[in-house]
Amino acid sequence: MLQSIRHDYFRRELPSDFILFLGRLSSYKGVHILVKAIETLGDRLHLPVVIAGDGELFESILNALENDSLKKKIYFLGRFVNESEKYWLLTKCKFLIFPSIHRSEAFGLVQLESMSHGKPVINTKLDSGVPWVSLNGVTGITVTPNDTEELSEAIIELANNQKLRETYGKHARDRFNKMFSSSIAERNYQTLLNEVFHS
Repeated sequence: MLQSIRHDYFRRELPSDFILFLGRLSSYKGVHILVKAIETLGDRLHLPVVIAGDGELFESILNALENDSLKKKIYFLGRFVNESEKYWLLTKCKFLIFPSIHRSEAFGLVQLESMSHGKPVINTKLDSGVPWVSLNGVTGITVTPNDTEELSEAIIELANNQKLRETYGKHARDRFNKMFSSSIAERNYQTLLNEVFHS
Protein backbone atom coordinates (compact mmCIF):
# COMPACT_ATOMS: atom_id res chain seq x y z
CA MET A 1 0.00 0.00 0.00
CA LEU A 2 2.80 2.42 0.95
CA GLN A 3 4.55 1.74 -2.36
CA SER A 4 1.35 2.54 -4.24
CA ILE A 5 0.94 5.83 -2.35
CA ARG A 6 4.48 6.90 -3.20
CA HIS A 7 4.00 6.11 -6.85
CA ASP A 8 0.68 7.97 -6.93
CA TYR A 9 2.44 10.99 -5.44
CA PHE A 10 5.13 10.86 -8.13
CA ARG A 11 2.50 10.55 -10.84
CA ARG A 12 0.68 13.62 -9.51
CA GLU A 13 3.72 15.78 -8.85
CA LEU A 14 6.13 14.86 -11.65
CA PRO A 15 5.76 15.24 -15.43
CA SER A 16 5.13 12.12 -17.48
CA ASP A 17 8.32 12.67 -19.50
CA PHE A 18 11.55 13.75 -17.84
CA ILE A 19 15.34 13.46 -17.67
CA LEU A 20 16.85 12.20 -14.42
CA PHE A 21 19.73 13.04 -12.10
CA LEU A 22 19.91 10.69 -9.14
CA GLY A 23 22.58 10.94 -6.47
CA ARG A 24 24.32 12.93 -3.76
CA LEU A 25 24.23 16.69 -4.22
CA SER A 26 28.00 17.09 -3.97
CA SER A 27 30.42 19.10 -6.07
CA TYR A 28 32.25 15.99 -7.29
CA LYS A 29 28.95 14.67 -8.65
CA GLY A 30 28.77 17.67 -11.00
CA VAL A 31 25.17 18.54 -10.22
CA HIS A 32 26.06 22.26 -10.26
CA ILE A 33 27.41 21.79 -13.80
CA LEU A 34 24.11 20.16 -14.74
CA VAL A 35 22.11 23.10 -13.36
CA LYS A 36 24.26 25.53 -15.37
CA ALA A 37 23.80 23.43 -18.52
CA ILE A 38 20.02 23.45 -18.08
CA GLU A 39 20.07 27.21 -17.58
CA THR A 40 22.09 27.82 -20.76
CA LEU A 41 19.72 25.66 -22.81
CA GLY A 42 16.72 27.86 -22.04
CA ASP A 43 13.79 27.20 -24.38
CA ARG A 44 15.82 24.73 -26.44
CA LEU A 45 15.15 22.08 -23.81
CA HIS A 46 11.58 20.79 -23.93
CA LEU A 47 11.98 17.98 -21.38
CA PRO A 48 12.15 18.85 -17.67
CA VAL A 49 14.89 17.45 -15.43
CA VAL A 50 14.13 15.70 -12.15
CA ILE A 51 16.90 16.04 -9.55
CA ALA A 52 16.65 13.52 -6.72
CA GLY A 53 19.12 13.53 -3.86
CA ASP A 54 20.48 15.48 -0.92
CA GLY A 55 23.85 16.88 0.13
CA GLU A 56 25.92 19.99 0.67
CA LEU A 57 24.73 21.67 -2.55
CA PHE A 58 21.08 21.52 -1.45
CA GLU A 59 20.88 25.23 -0.61
CA SER A 60 22.71 26.39 -3.73
CA ILE A 61 20.30 24.43 -5.93
CA LEU A 62 17.35 25.92 -4.08
CA ASN A 63 18.81 29.38 -4.66
CA ALA A 64 19.32 28.63 -8.36
CA LEU A 65 15.66 27.66 -8.62
CA GLU A 66 14.67 31.22 -7.75
CA ASN A 67 15.39 31.82 -11.44
CA ASP A 68 11.96 31.60 -13.12
CA SER A 69 13.34 29.86 -16.21
CA LEU A 70 14.90 27.10 -14.08
CA LYS A 71 11.71 26.63 -12.09
CA LYS A 72 10.02 25.51 -15.29
CA LYS A 73 12.82 23.12 -16.18
CA ILE A 74 13.83 21.46 -12.90
CA TYR A 75 11.75 19.36 -10.51
CA PHE A 76 13.83 19.26 -7.34
CA LEU A 77 12.86 16.46 -4.94
CA GLY A 78 15.39 17.68 -2.38
CA ARG A 79 15.84 14.29 -0.74
CA PHE A 80 17.15 10.81 -1.30
CA VAL A 81 14.62 8.33 -2.63
CA ASN A 82 14.02 4.80 -1.43
CA GLU A 83 14.47 1.73 -3.62
CA SER A 84 10.85 1.64 -4.74
CA GLU A 85 10.90 5.31 -5.71
CA LYS A 86 14.24 4.92 -7.46
CA TYR A 87 12.85 2.02 -9.48
CA TRP A 88 9.87 4.15 -10.53
CA LEU A 89 12.08 7.09 -11.55
CA LEU A 90 14.44 4.90 -13.58
CA THR A 91 11.52 3.18 -15.27
CA LYS A 92 9.83 6.43 -16.29
CA CYS A 93 12.78 8.68 -17.20
CA LYS A 94 13.95 9.20 -20.79
CA PHE A 95 17.63 9.00 -19.85
CA LEU A 96 20.02 9.47 -16.95
CA ILE A 97 22.58 12.25 -16.54
CA PHE A 98 25.69 11.31 -14.56
CA PRO A 99 27.89 14.45 -14.73
CA SER A 100 30.58 13.59 -12.14
CA ILE A 101 33.74 15.70 -12.39
CA HIS A 102 36.32 13.94 -10.20
CA ARG A 103 38.04 10.57 -10.58
CA SER A 104 37.03 9.68 -7.03
CA GLU A 105 33.85 8.63 -8.82
CA ALA A 106 35.24 5.18 -9.54
CA PHE A 107 32.25 3.44 -11.10
CA GLY A 108 28.80 4.94 -10.72
CA LEU A 109 26.38 2.21 -9.71
CA VAL A 110 23.37 4.29 -10.76
CA GLN A 111 24.62 4.03 -14.35
CA LEU A 112 24.17 0.27 -14.16
CA GLU A 113 20.75 0.63 -12.59
CA SER A 114 19.72 2.94 -15.42
CA MET A 115 21.12 0.63 -18.09
CA SER A 116 19.28 -2.34 -16.58
CA HIS A 117 16.07 -0.42 -17.33
CA GLY A 118 17.15 0.15 -20.92
CA LYS A 119 17.91 3.84 -20.42
CA PRO A 120 20.78 5.74 -22.07
CA VAL A 121 23.33 7.54 -19.91
CA ILE A 122 25.16 10.82 -20.32
CA ASN A 123 28.36 10.41 -18.31
CA THR A 124 31.80 12.03 -18.20
CA LYS A 125 35.24 11.08 -19.46
CA LEU A 126 36.87 10.55 -16.10
CA ASP A 127 40.11 8.70 -15.47
CA SER A 128 38.14 5.96 -13.76
CA GLY A 129 35.65 3.25 -14.59
CA VAL A 130 32.80 5.69 -15.24
CA PRO A 131 33.13 5.92 -19.07
CA TRP A 132 33.75 2.16 -19.26
CA VAL A 133 30.37 1.37 -17.71
CA SER A 134 28.31 3.31 -20.26
CA LEU A 135 30.10 3.61 -23.60
CA ASN A 136 30.15 6.75 -25.70
CA GLY A 137 28.17 6.32 -28.91
CA VAL A 138 26.95 2.88 -27.83
CA THR A 139 24.88 3.13 -24.65
CA GLY A 140 24.89 6.90 -24.32
CA ILE A 141 27.07 9.98 -24.65
CA THR A 142 30.30 10.73 -22.79
CA VAL A 143 31.29 14.37 -22.32
CA THR A 144 34.26 16.25 -20.91
CA PRO A 145 34.00 16.80 -17.14
CA ASN A 146 33.19 20.38 -16.11
CA ASP A 147 32.21 21.32 -19.68
CA THR A 148 28.81 22.98 -19.45
CA GLU A 149 28.49 23.54 -23.19
CA GLU A 150 29.35 19.96 -24.11
CA LEU A 151 26.94 18.64 -21.50
CA SER A 152 24.14 20.89 -22.70
CA GLU A 153 24.61 19.77 -26.32
CA ALA A 154 24.56 16.11 -25.27
CA ILE A 155 21.33 16.71 -23.36
CA ILE A 156 19.71 18.32 -26.40
CA GLU A 157 20.92 15.54 -28.70
CA LEU A 158 19.24 12.85 -26.60
CA ALA A 159 16.21 14.89 -25.62
CA ASN A 160 15.34 15.65 -29.24
CA ASN A 161 16.07 12.26 -30.78
CA GLN A 162 13.74 9.46 -29.72
CA LYS A 163 15.24 6.99 -32.17
CA LEU A 164 18.73 7.57 -30.77
CA ARG A 165 17.41 7.13 -27.22
CA GLU A 166 15.79 3.84 -28.22
CA THR A 167 18.98 2.59 -29.90
CA TYR A 168 21.22 3.54 -26.98
CA GLY A 169 18.65 2.18 -24.54
CA LYS A 170 18.59 -1.21 -26.23
CA HIS A 171 22.38 -1.33 -26.27
CA ALA A 172 22.43 -0.28 -22.61
CA ARG A 173 20.20 -3.16 -21.55
CA ASP A 174 22.17 -5.60 -23.72
CA ARG A 175 25.47 -4.42 -22.21
CA PHE A 176 24.09 -4.72 -18.71
CA ASN A 177 22.88 -8.26 -19.33
CA LYS A 178 26.13 -9.29 -20.98
CA MET A 179 28.65 -7.60 -18.69
CA PHE A 180 27.10 -6.94 -15.31
CA SER A 181 24.74 -9.72 -14.35
CA SER A 182 25.41 -11.71 -11.14
CA SER A 183 28.80 -13.51 -11.15
CA ILE A 184 29.96 -11.69 -14.29
CA ALA A 185 29.42 -8.35 -12.59
CA GLU A 186 31.34 -9.39 -9.50
CA ARG A 187 34.32 -10.54 -11.55
CA ASN A 188 34.33 -7.48 -13.83
CA TYR A 189 33.88 -5.06 -10.95
CA GLN A 190 36.81 -6.55 -9.06
CA THR A 191 38.99 -6.39 -12.17
CA LEU A 192 38.00 -2.78 -12.73
CA LEU A 193 38.74 -1.80 -9.14
CA ASN A 194 42.16 -3.40 -9.36
CA GLU A 195 42.92 -1.47 -12.55
CA VAL A 196 41.68 1.86 -11.17
CA PHE A 197 43.49 1.72 -7.85
CA HIS A 198 46.76 0.42 -9.29
CA SER A 199 46.94 2.87 -12.20
